[in-house]
Amino acid sequence: MPTSHKMKSKIALVGESGVGKTSLIRRFVMDEFDDKYLHTVGTKVTKISLTIPHGVDTEIDLDMAIFDVMGQKGFRDMIRETFFLDAQGILAVCDLTNRASLDALTDWIATALEIAGECPVYILVNKNDLAAKGEFGEEAVTKAAKPWDAPFIYTSAKTAEAVDDAFNSLAVEIVNNAMRTIKARSVAMDLENRILEALALRGFLGLTKNDMFAKFRGLGYDELRTNLERLERQAYVQINWKGPADFSVLITPKGVGAVRDREAGSDAIHSTG
Repeated sequence: MPTSHKMKSKIALVGESGVGKTSLIRRFVMDEFDDKYLHTVGTKVTKISLTIPHGVDTEIDLDMAIFDVMGQKGFRDMIRETFFLDAQGILAVCDLTNRASLDALTDWIATALEIAGECPVYILVNKNDLAAKGEFGEEAVTKAAKPWDAPFIYTSAKTAEAVDDAFNSLAVEIVNNAMRTIKARSVAMDLENRILEALALRGFLGLTKNDMFAKFRGLGYDELRTNLERLERQAYVQINWKGPADFSVLITPKGVGAVRDREAGSDAIHSTG
């Protein structure tokens, strides 16, 4: 039986009014479609629970919050701080029958990533059921997607074409990114714990840069410096610089206490980035 973990995520749909953002969400969450134009006033949040397999023996129970925003740029600029903050993925939607909606995605995506930070972006070319009336082709979509390295998917909220694939693909990428981050943090914390243990054994004598490299063979200078500076920000160590790239390190009383707590079975060292 696979191991199950719970995770929360936030994604945001962006794009001009009338491209079908709300209809895509409705199709994905409720498998429904309404031919009437569903105008979003302000912002709307829809939640859905997904089960995402990760590896051969792990499942992620993902609670996804899907943020839908009114497609006017003035309103976007008013609420962007709260709307895009902590978003882990962006679905940028355009209308295949409206070339201007594709061109507008540049500003929408740039605004979203300015607040959300680095996260996956997918471009959804919606209304593919009206392909005969299309105003642009794949070359134009490829050009629009290139600055963001964004995959693009042709969708239709009306026929349900590729709607599940689009949302699920983004969900899988969000989970994979989160699991990589967790693994990297675990590795970093293990190294930090070993550094503190080595410093605790030396006491007030501390360790030089060369001592560090001798104890932690294969560790690069940049990685060592990053971990030491992270420990210093937490007041576990004190770095004494002797030149641009030479230093010695002492453990602080707080660092000694953290080592003792860990030896007593309490994981007192927390990586804060």
